[in-house]
Amino acid sequence: MRLHLLELQAFGPFAGLERVDFDALDAAGLYLIHGATGAGKTSILDAVCYAVYGALPGSRTGHRETIRSDHADPSVPSHVRIEFTAAGERLRIRRSPEWDAPKKRGTGTTKRPATVLLEVLHGSEWVAQSTRMDEAAEIVTDHLGLGLEQFAQVVLLPQGEFATFLRAKPEDRAALLGRLFDIERFTAAQDWLAERRRELSTQVRETSTAIAHQADRLVDLLAELDLPAPQDPPQTADAPDVTALLATVVDCRRLAADHATRALVDADDADRQRDIARDALQQAGRLVGLQQQARAARAVLQAYAAREDERCAQREAVRASRRASVVRPVAARRREAAATLDAASSRLEASVAQARALVGPAHSLDSARDRSALACAIADGGRALTGLRDLESRAAAEAKSVGRQGDEASATAEQLAAVVAHLDQLRDRVERIEAELAGAADPGPDAVSAAERVVESIRTAQSAHESLERSLHVVGAAREHTAKVTPVYVAAEEQVLELRRRRLAGMVGEIGGELRPGCPCPVCGSEQHPAPAMPVDDAVTAADVERAEADAEAARTIYADAQTALAIAQGRHEDCVTAHRLALAAIPGRAAEEAAPDADALRELLSVARRAVAAAISARDHRQTLTKLLAESAAATSEAQEAHARAQAGHAAAVSRLAETRERLSDIERRMADRRGRHAQECWCDLVDQGDPLERHQGLERAGETLQAADQTWRVAQDDDRKAAGDLSEILTAQDFPDLPHAVDALLTADRMEHLEQTVATERAAYDRAVGVLDQPNVADAETAPAPDLPALEDAAQSAEHRRTTTAQAVSTADRAVRDLDSIVAAVRELAQRSRPALEELAVLGPLADTAAGHGDNLLRMRLTSYVLAARLELVTALANDHLKVMSDGRFTLEHSDELARGGARSGLGLRVLDAWTGRARDTASLSGGEAFTASLALALGLGDAVLHDSGGRPLGTLFVDEGFGSLDEETLDQVMEVLDGLRAGGRSVGIVSHVGELRARIHSRVQVRKTESGSHIEVIPAAQDAVA
Repeated sequence: MRLHLLELQAFGPFAGLERVDFDALDAAGLYLIHGATGAGKTSILDAVCYAVYGALPGSRTGHRETIRSDHADPSVPSHVRIEFTAAGERLRIRRSPEWDAPKKRGTGTTKRPATVLLEVLHGSEWVAQSTRMDEAAEIVTDHLGLGLEQFAQVVLLPQGEFATFLRAKPEDRAALLGRLFDIERFTAAQDWLAERRRELSTQVRETSTAIAHQADRLVDLLAELDLPAPQDPPQTADAPDVTALLATVVDCRRLAADHATRALVDADDADRQRDIARDALQQAGRLVGLQQQARAARAVLQAYAAREDERCAQREAVRASRRASVVRPVAARRREAAATLDAASSRLEASVAQARALVGPAHSLDSARDRSALACAIADGGRALTGLRDLESRAAAEAKSVGRQGDEASATAEQLAAVVAHLDQLRDRVERIEAELAGAADPGPDAVSAAERVVESIRTAQSAHESLERSLHVVGAAREHTAKVTPVYVAAEEQVLELRRRRLAGMVGEIGGELRPGCPCPVCGSEQHPAPAMPVDDAVTAADVERAEADAEAARTIYADAQTALAIAQGRHEDCVTAHRLALAAIPGRAAEEAAPDADALRELLSVARRAVAAAISARDHRQTLTKLLAESAAATSEAQEAHARAQAGHAAAVSRLAETRERLSDIERRMADRRGRHAQECWCDLVDQGDPLERHQGLERAGETLQAADQTWRVAQDDDRKAAGDLSEILTAQDFPDLPHAVDALLTADRMEHLEQTVATERAAYDRAVGVLDQPNVADAETAPAPDLPALEDAAQSAEHRRTTTAQAVSTADRAVRDLDSIVAAVRELAQRSRPALEELAVLGPLADTAAGHGDNLLRMRLTSYVLAARLELVTALANDHLKVMSDGRFTLEHSDELARGGARSGLGLRVLDAWTGRARDTASLSGGEAFTASLALALGLGDAVLHDSGGRPLGTLFVDEGFGSLDEETLDQVMEVLDGLRAGGRSVGIVSHVGELRARIHSRVQVRKTESGSHIEVIPAAQDAVA
């Protein structure tokens, strides 16, 4: 694997977009990642891990809650993009973590999910391979052959962890080795042995528990049968003696079978006794029932005989009611005819009385002849009154006209008087308005607009005065701000000049400090440097000058903005002065030499001008109102004169119409008197009454018609009554009733009839059933037999049933016990057969599992996985010693130790250091800081080679060494650098993460990480660029 490019944004301490071009650094093969503490050197390695695997190493995940930068703008998304070559292909992976993005509308955030894009370069085009997390992880693992933890240990070489690994206990060392080497199959074998032993032990315990349960069941069954319990069977080390238990169960089954036989005999005897008692009770019950039926039948016969007379009377009443029901409709018709005749007689009498009240006393209405003569007289009188009603209608209409026309004449007279009075009032009003209009003041047509122009000009002057005051305030503020920023700008410019001067003065020492033996001087080109100038401690760097220039540029910008703001404010103030002067000159009536008024004077002028406008408007409106009233009054006077003429003509016409109508009314009244006289001579109407003769005659006509109809109805009702009386007499004789009251008394209601008939029928049916019961032979025999003792028989039957139930339960209990004992025998045999293989396997596998777990006969107390890891550790120490011999100049050699640990600890993963100077092995904890670093580095390099060998990983073209160089002296540092140069010579690109200043003099290809308040920044400095600098 070889890295080409890393790009990160809003990641860790980096707020913006940062790039690391590894291709530019790989030209030298060895490069330095340096910067201040906390700048973010190790965060670059975290970004590499996250870009490749989508996660951070286990040792780094606990240091932060999220990988998103706290310095980044909330709207800037976080992402990491990396390009690398692995397995012959160039891959590009872009990942972004889950983050809360601000909503585009409103407030709040929206959670954006994590994304990944994996691409492969084909020719000159990038082709997308996956956007799924799981699929991208599989592709990465296939290309690298390493997991995240292995990658972090093999590629990143975290020196702090390997120093801990160097001095760790065997258990802790095993944890790291287990993550790096694939020992899954050995772990699975060790776990399978332990798990299988637990399963077999569980099976044996479960079998022993089941056999003991069967023994408990045996004791419970014997106790249920009241049989003696057996002695406890002998026990073995793991389970009860199955053979002895089986013999005991067989003996108990024989006793239970004998007990069941005896219970079955008792049950059969109880069944026979129960049947005998049940039959006796049933026969006694049937005899008692027959005796009760006989007694009930005898009682029915006695009751039937006792009510014989009453039944005869009931039958006779029913027959009489049926005959009376035939008479009932005829009697109803007779009653209806009599009622109709009475009503007709009453109406006839009323009609005669009504007519007699309307005729004269000389006429009689008692006979039918008199009533016929009345009809003729009414007809003659009606002809005499023909046309009277029309004359009366015309007379009434004319009388109404006389009244209405009289009212019209009065109304026209009153209207004429009112019009005359209104005309006089209008004439007086016109005279008053003309006099008031002559005395009203005339302000002229332009007075109001002139006053309003004065008000508007004063308002304009007020606005100009306010703008002038505001502009003065703005100019003052701008001058104050300019006075503040000017010294800052001058000081910044002077600081730049001073730093440039000092930079030029110290540049010779800087060039001399970068000279190396054998390297040409960038000034003279010589490779010999006999007396180079040395840099001073307080030398000014280019970065210092750049920062000062940036500060000066910022101050210059602020100063220029202040000058611009001041000029704008002064220009606006001059415009306000001009506008204020022109506004004052535009006020009418104001002299040019007058002093400019202040705000209070302008407000007073505005108040006076507004009062003048109000006065002009009031005078103009009053004169316009008077002119309008005068025109309206003149028009009303003209209309009143026309109305007076119309009123005079209308009054004269109304008086003429009234006279004509009164003449027509007198003629109609004379003709009406003539017709009334003729009617009085020919009609029977009572002449004493002085009312309307026509209405009186019409009333007599109606009374005559009513009298004729009543007379006819009375004659028909009289005939119907005679016929109904004859029919009733005939039907009473036919049904053998002396008169109608007897027939009415014999009539019964329908419910009473139904009740009597049903009673007779019911009693007869009961009588017939009782005779039938007594005629049965078994009933006759039961009457003569003695009554049985039912309570004694019921007690005997219950006792027999209880004995039968008890014996049946005993049989069931005994049978169930025999079956349960059979099942116990079968269960014990099956459990013994089933547990035999587990016991045999446990005898072999138990010791083997103890050995794999480091127990039992395992003298070194070494687990199987520790044994495998010990072999891996031997390989790691062998590979690490190749590097350590160079870095320690052959003094130190790492040794793997499998000696038995003290205090019961696990063995097999011990480490020691052989010191060639003393010839003795030392504990790794005795190494100094620098010695521990070289040993840890050698161990890390050897471990990486071993992991690649074990996992079949691809060759690694990139390697990072993180920190630890500060504890080395100059000689040891040279030896370590020699090893790293050897790795570079082998084709690897090695990146050293350190803040040691001496490494910057040795390594010219660098990645500088600078931290600021707004986030850290990355600068890649290739070797060629560093040499030029």
